[in-house]
Amino acid sequence: MSLALEHEPQTGFAVTGEGFLPGERVTVLVKTIGEARQTVVDQEGGFRVEIGPLAGAAGGSLWITATGDRGSCATLVLPRPSRLH
Repeated sequence: MSLALEHEPQTGFAVTGEGFLPGERVTVLVKTIGEARQTVVDQEGGFRVEIGPLAGAAGGSLWITATGDRGSCATLVLPRPSRLH
């Protein structure tokens, strides 16, 4: 399982995941901004969740965890992003 952070100029950021179980319900937690989003994994084991701007994360590391209801889990840590808006 893997996670990636993508920047979208108009809406902010999105988290994508791969290698999860198809149909699994996944909770994505962005620890630095204290928000969680839920989604359902597609048939290929992937998902995409928009999380918006991350201006509050600019001062420290960005921790993103995705946990599935059938045991899948992945974490992404990005140390001290220099420019997140």
